[in-house]
Amino acid sequence: MKFEDIFTPEREKYILAEMKEKQNNESGYGSDFMRFDEFEVFLPQNRKTLLNNLAAGRYSPHPVLLFERLKSTGKLRVLAKYTNIDIFILKNIADALYDFVSPQFSEACHAYRRDHGTLTAIDRIRYFAEQGCEFLVECDVRNYFDSINHGILIKQLNALIPDRRIVNIIKKYLVAPREYDDRIEKPNKGIVQGSPLSPLLSNIYLSGLDNFCTEKSWQYVRYADNMYFVTNNRADAEVILRTVRDRLRTEYKLQLNYQKSGIYDITKRKMLGYCLKRLPSGEIDCIRQQRQVAKAYPSWQHHAIGKKDDVYYLLEDGILTKRDYTLFFENDTFVSPIPLHTVESLNVFANITFNSRFFENILKCNIPLHFHNKFGDCLGHLVPTQHVARSETMLRQTSIYENLPERRRYALAIEKASLHNMTSVLLYYLYRKHDIRLDTAVARMRAYTKRLSACKTPADMLLIEARARKLYYNTLNFVIGQPGFCFIQRSRRPPEDPINALISFGNTVLYNRCSDLIHKTSLDCRIAFVHASNHRDESLNLDIADIFKPIIVDRVILSLINRQQINANDHFEEIPEGGIYLSKEGKKIFIQEFQYKLNSLISYKGNRISYEYLITLEIRSLLRSIIGKKFSYKPYKGR
Repeated sequence: MKFEDIFTPEREKYILAEMKEKQNNESGYGSDFMRFDEFEVFLPQNRKTLLNNLAAGRYSPHPVLLFERLKSTGKLRVLAKYTNIDIFILKNIADALYDFVSPQFSEACHAYRRDHGTLTAIDRIRYFAEQGCEFLVECDVRNYFDSINHGILIKQLNALIPDRRIVNIIKKYLVAPREYDDRIEKPNKGIVQGSPLSPLLSNIYLSGLDNFCTEKSWQYVRYADNMYFVTNNRADAEVILRTVRDRLRTEYKLQLNYQKSGIYDITKRKMLGYCLKRLPSGEIDCIRQQRQVAKAYPSWQHHAIGKKDDVYYLLEDGILTKRDYTLFFENDTFVSPIPLHTVESLNVFANITFNSRFFENILKCNIPLHFHNKFGDCLGHLVPTQHVARSETMLRQTSIYENLPERRRYALAIEKASLHNMTSVLLYYLYRKHDIRLDTAVARMRAYTKRLSACKTPADMLLIEARARKLYYNTLNFVIGQPGFCFIQRSRRPPEDPINALISFGNTVLYNRCSDLIHKTSLDCRIAFVHASNHRDESLNLDIADIFKPIIVDRVILSLINRQQINANDHFEEIPEGGIYLSKEGKKIFIQEFQYKLNSLISYKGNRISYEYLITLEIRSLLRSIIGKKFSYKPYKGR
């Protein structure tokens, strides 16, 4: 196999058609925001140069954008997004390499192969069981894709592929920078899930193990990193398990997942979604296991994925009551029960009727209630007495608020962090787009940040912040990739365009979450440092939210727009008096993506924590500084 065998006109035509079909079901954007239709124009004009650079080793892959998505099992899965250029290259290599190496694979390998799959794998296991075998040895590799050793894989590819140019290209993609949660890292092991080439590489990596097991005459089936051995002797099963475990560890640098590996009765173990049942006739029947589907309540947007604390958003009109230990939401269409012990807070965005005992019971259960109008503006809160701040903390907060030099120190720290995080968002997109306008905006944002130090009062700082935020929002126009969304000026009550409607709603959702987290401490949410405390019921949540709005709310908004999950025509409503707000469907989409962001993990002081826990740590840090003997507060600054 040679480099010249890969990029043939026939294969390229097929690959482009496949990419076009997929882009019709997705956004069509690569990680560099080049649309597929733009790539179709780019390729004919630059194909010769691109292939020459590839062959000569001058081409370097773009950073891979990693992001999280919720699987149907409820677990988060890290996926990858490439540029359209890299997808085109990888798909051509994968297709050509598959034709070259697939005939050399063992018949025990069933994953990621044409005419093979879960059905052929389970049918082979069923055949072994019908021969009288009763014991199943299952070996599952822990974090297989992320644990593949680059050195071992490159050695295998060198032995398999005569043309070193191809191996060198694959090696570059193995070590290509990976961008995850605002951080860019160069990996030293693992292959990317979501790469067109990764399934084939995963089969190549364990092909030697397939041959070893076949030479041992073991009755063996492998599907990706799931290995199944069937035998009629338990002693043999124990030997197989030990041998495979040791071989994976020493020759492949892989570890077994012992929660999913072991020796089992073949008719009592689910394999690849199937179970085997022995019939009275002696035949073995395959039964597909139905996955239990989580209940979904159409009136509620559940927003605490993977957390024990649950926050609910009520978006439909209806009646909210309490019976026994359960809340019930009812209207003409449905009845939705919500167990009281699962509720952390309620957010109402619709016309709701409450019965007389409802408020008494939610206050007893210490459940905060937040009311909003259709624009997303908060109208008020009902907070249980257990959430009221301690008097000593409140007095200390009041003392700082009334002492201008001391208040200024807290306000300056918060405002610098806020502007820093706005700048970090612009830098994130500058790295991806290399737009001179973004570069200019970053320089101006840094100048505004320096000017904060000269401000004598929090009010002066708010003026600087307002100018910086106007520049920041205007600059985001350069990274928005969908018609219908354009920031002209900030407008509230009501928002005048879709982008302002998204900003207002997103900020309100974050304000409420910060409020709930503050109420879990002894801090008084009414007393802030940047925002004045004499005009609002709550102000401290605004201070905390200002730090995180750019990296949480704004990133969610840009993601929804650029991935075309929200569009200006379908997810917004206008009112006769003038103004635009998110529709119910738009709110549900935003809240879901907002929660994904809150639960996504970032590296912080050597640990992997969620954004929501990061906000909690921020509040605790502020509390320690307030009740301590000296100022020690250092707000979070993203990278």
